[in-house]
Amino acid sequence: MSWRLKRQTMYVLGVVAFIATLLFSYIFFSAPELSCTDQKQNQGELGVDCGGPCSAVCRSEVTEMVPLWARALPLGGGLYDLVAFVENPNPYVSAPRVDYHFEVFDAENQLLLERRGTTFARQNERFLILDPRLEIARPPRQVFVELSIPEWKRHKEREQSSLTVKNEQLILTPKPHLSASLVSKALFDLRDVVAQAVIYTSEDNAIAVSETVITSLPSGETRDMFFTWPEPFTEAPQVCTTPVDVALLFDRSGSMNDDEKDPPQPITDAKEAAVNFIDQLGSNDGVSLISFGTHSTYPIDQTLTTNYDRVKNAISSIIITPEEESGSTNIGDALMRAREEFKSTRHNSEARKVSILLTDGRATFPNILEGEKAAVLEAENARAENIESFAIGLGTAVNESFLKGSIASKSENYYHSATAEELSGIYTEVARSICPEKTYLTKIFIRASDVTR
Repeated sequence: MSWRLKRQTMYVLGVVAFIATLLFSYIFFSAPELSCTDQKQNQGELGVDCGGPCSAVCRSEVTEMVPLWARALPLGGGLYDLVAFVENPNPYVSAPRVDYHFEVFDAENQLLLERRGTTFARQNERFLILDPRLEIARPPRQVFVELSIPEWKRHKEREQSSLTVKNEQLILTPKPHLSASLVSKALFDLRDVVAQAVIYTSEDNAIAVSETVITSLPSGETRDMFFTWPEPFTEAPQVCTTPVDVALLFDRSGSMNDDEKDPPQPITDAKEAAVNFIDQLGSNDGVSLISFGTHSTYPIDQTLTTNYDRVKNAISSIIITPEEESGSTNIGDALMRAREEFKSTRHNSEARKVSILLTDGRATFPNILEGEKAAVLEAENARAENIESFAIGLGTAVNESFLKGSIASKSENYYHSATAEELSGIYTEVARSICPEKTYLTKIFIRASDVTR
């Protein structure tokens, strides 16, 4: 390369370097800085100034917070506690501020009361909004609550609870009061921790709420909590002290269908009685349905569930086919299906296992002798597996000594119903027998606005 060409090259490179320096200086010192407050969707944001590198959470990133229920709970003397049960389903997002608006209406849909307020919601939290001891002129019929969340807050990790409730004890006389202990595993002292206790007759029926405040809760220590109510609870509990899983064994052999009657009997009254029995169970109790004629329905009519509407629909769907009109009664097959269902993962391991057999005839499959032998064997297997068996014999064609002595777990577990009209009363007696004591459910919610730092 000649000396002249070298000099020209050096000159061009110098000019390029000078221009590059000017451009860099302009961009670095003059270009607008990207930020999460510039009202623009840039730098990888999911929305305008939210998502991506921004701490603000976009609405599209969250599942809206919804009230699970809202009620006005009576205290007596025209006073009510206004309560909403709310869920924040977002595991990594909290709401530092939640604005709420209650509206209370009477039976004529007239507005009785409005209340507004503010609370907060932690990550993945179910909590109560409580506006206590409000005077309402007329009995409320409906309560609605609207929620507004101005801003959501993102968290990098799921929040772990540092507060534990233990030793709950509900005393009903002379006036209801609930005691419990609150244990703190927080790394720092807490102040003004709000504890709210709810009393349920069943899982979906709250009847009373009480609130207390723990003014000081040092790290690692325990505080006793006490909740009181001014009057006894007016609604009786619906939850069995010990939960029960029930298998309803329902005879759909031809003798259950008298075509000369409209609606056909005794099957119609038997269905209604079975539905009434389900209405007497607690919300923690499971029910399955196994109908049988010559053979049990398979798969069974309804597997164990606490969704009672499904069981009721299965009961209403029971039909007696033309083949069953002249078929047999296979009690042993029904008992076997019940045992299989109790062995499934649908069975609550803490629940008692109970089978309730309803039949209007003898065990005739494949014949009376062999049918009864098969049923006795299955009943013995059931007892060995801790299944408590009840038997209801309907009408005059049943073998009472067989049902009472071989199928029922004990003689008092056998009931005879002379007519189908008596079945509802008998099912009620069975319900009382399998759930002699009922209890209220209690749930304590702890509201600490700052349990992590």
